[in-house]
Amino acid sequence: MHGQSIPIDWQSSMNLSSPGFQFSSVNYQALFLSQINTKSLFSCAQTCHSNGNCRIFDFNDQSLQCRLFQGNIITMGSLVASSSPQSRVGSKKYNAEQFLNHGQSCSLCEGSRYMRCINNTCHCEMNTYFDGLICQSQKLLGGECMNSTECRSDLNYTCLPRQQCGPSTFQIGVLVGGYGNGTAGNSLNALYYPIGLYVNINETIYVGDLMNGRVIRLHQGSLVGSIVAGSGTPGATNTQLGAASGVYVDASHNIYASDSLYNRVMLWSKNATSGSLVAGTSSVSGNTASTLSGPSGIVVDSLGNLYVSDYYNHRVMKWAPNASNGSYAAGNGTAGNSPQQLNLPIGIYLDEFNSYLYVADSNNHRIQRFRLGISMNGTTVAGGNGQGSASNQLDTPYGMYVSNKTGALYIADYNNHRVQQWNLGATYGKTLAGVAASTFQIGVLVGGYGNGTAGNSLNALYYPIGLYVNINETIYVGDLMNGRVIKLHQGSLVGSIVAGSGTPGASNTQLGAASGIYVDASRNIYASDSLYNRVMLWSKNATSGSLVAGTSTVSGNTASTLNGPSGVVVDSLGNLYVSDYYNHRVMKWAPNASNGSYAAGNGTAGNSPQQLNLPIGIYLDEFNSYLYVADSNNHRIQRFQLGISMNGITVAGGNGQGSASNQLDTPYGVYVSNKTGALYIADYNNHRVQQWNLGATYALTMIGVTGNSGTNLMLLNNPSNTFLNHNETYLYVNDRSNNRVLRFTMT
Repeated sequence: MHGQSIPIDWQSSMNLSSPGFQFSSVNYQALFLSQINTKSLFSCAQTCHSNGNCRIFDFNDQSLQCRLFQGNIITMGSLVASSSPQSRVGSKKYNAEQFLNHGQSCSLCEGSRYMRCINNTCHCEMNTYFDGLICQSQKLLGGECMNSTECRSDLNYTCLPRQQCGPSTFQIGVLVGGYGNGTAGNSLNALYYPIGLYVNINETIYVGDLMNGRVIRLHQGSLVGSIVAGSGTPGATNTQLGAASGVYVDASHNIYASDSLYNRVMLWSKNATSGSLVAGTSSVSGNTASTLSGPSGIVVDSLGNLYVSDYYNHRVMKWAPNASNGSYAAGNGTAGNSPQQLNLPIGIYLDEFNSYLYVADSNNHRIQRFRLGISMNGTTVAGGNGQGSASNQLDTPYGMYVSNKTGALYIADYNNHRVQQWNLGATYGKTLAGVAASTFQIGVLVGGYGNGTAGNSLNALYYPIGLYVNINETIYVGDLMNGRVIKLHQGSLVGSIVAGSGTPGASNTQLGAASGIYVDASRNIYASDSLYNRVMLWSKNATSGSLVAGTSTVSGNTASTLNGPSGVVVDSLGNLYVSDYYNHRVMKWAPNASNGSYAAGNGTAGNSPQQLNLPIGIYLDEFNSYLYVADSNNHRIQRFQLGISMNGITVAGGNGQGSASNQLDTPYGVYVSNKTGALYIADYNNHRVQQWNLGATYALTMIGVTGNSGTNLMLLNNPSNTFLNHNETYLYVNDRSNNRVLRFTMT
């Protein structure tokens, strides 16, 4: 890949893997650059060399597929087995000589493959930073950093105070115990490996300070605690604790502390200076009914029965008050992953009302729930999908707490450095605190300039609203303010005008404001014109349109007129449905009809089941005769059963205008998955796309950051429409105020 006559800042050398491998990135959307077909491995390497942003490539010799990636091959992915025995992965090699002119005049890096000119100075290429010697790949979510130049700026990442890359919108904790800088200590404002935790009704905090052999009590507002169990000097006497691994405080302020070093549970009565043995045999490790081995989590029920997780014995034991022996509550004492078994259990939680005992089954990477007194078979309620960092996995969970209000589990996911919120009945968790394993969705630009700028050239958009993607992945965009429909082919950002002239107007060759579009199987284009209150039909390859709904340039609320038409869809019989924005209704036009009939809404603004308020996007599920309407000013999605009832059912939102997970704020568009029934909603004023699963009472944010607009490919600014491609591998989004269309990979 290099020769003596080629300048050093244009050369590149490659490391090649052994045959039979392909590259697997930690974040495909953030690292993937492009995919082409090439004739050989050498051609693929040449393609990577010619792309200054490419640092990794792989080539499949059977499909001739060449994929290019940015990023660091060591820290941002791995080599995995390929279906082709001759597939290979390559990565560029860099040396300091290629970056000697960093920070110098642009005349010294002209033609460089690895630097670019910014403000007359040589700088690193996109998504890289200068480490003093070479331009390194900027780091992804959770990457260790010293300053923000090391983090992916296009993803809106910064170097967080914890010296990890991530968005500034992450949960920020408030320090309530310990120094806060990662330093251990034994003073009263220090901690050394805190494990046990209990907070009473007065918000007083009790901490099992493992390595200091004590339980510390902290009052709100003070970082200086007091010792309430143990002496602070680890030991085996009744005044000491060896390793305070679990703590529970009852209503009388008596403190139970498990001592994993001396295999016992001690009880400190309120204000006592020494403890008494309540479970285990002090200093004796064993697996009998009277002994423990590494006790950790503890909890006491209203009858005084003590439950303790017996770590090395792979069981949870129950001790009745004053008993000298315990009995099995969960696990059978043998490590395993069957429903009857545990493997190194740590934290436990008791839901006494339902007789449920939850166990952090750490080495099985799951949370098990047992029905006390009913069955020794546990049910996996979180994790259980192998050790890992995916949203449906855990890695050595240490503790959990269950919400009395919602039943959600809050799990300390130890080796993933995060707290997962696992809602009742969910199959995956959401990262509540810490760095999530997966990153925000990163879009791929498929239309518009991409930097938020509007324009009227063929590679520009100005407030895209309408959106349609056909079976060939050809994209049609209703370019509102340019009065046109633009067709974009995959791989090209330069489109062609297929409806309207690009100069807004009222003639048959023009559109005033292309607010909604639909393309039928014959490639005829229906375009709603919200400025001139009409829907126009452009037959395939036509240079002018014909009126199919409304009365051109006339605003009204009669059967033959429209007022601000927006969303449009056509069924298999040629019936046209159009949302009539200012008339608060959806109208149906039969083929060649001069008048329409009501399909949804009664023409009066309101929030009853029969009413709509400024409807915009619509989606037709013809198989089930369902019409979905983005009822924007009611902040909800309504579903109507066509021909059956004019009463709509709220299937998303409807809980007032807002940004909570069960709310929407002016939804503009909606698309429904044919596979799952999930709704993908363009939540306009929240700058996000919400995935509202079938029958759910709340949504998951799939794209964007709630309440945060921006131009990087992670953020949206007033999304106005969504569209799934035919096999539902991609979701397309009109990012209206950023004047672009983005494509996101479905996960």
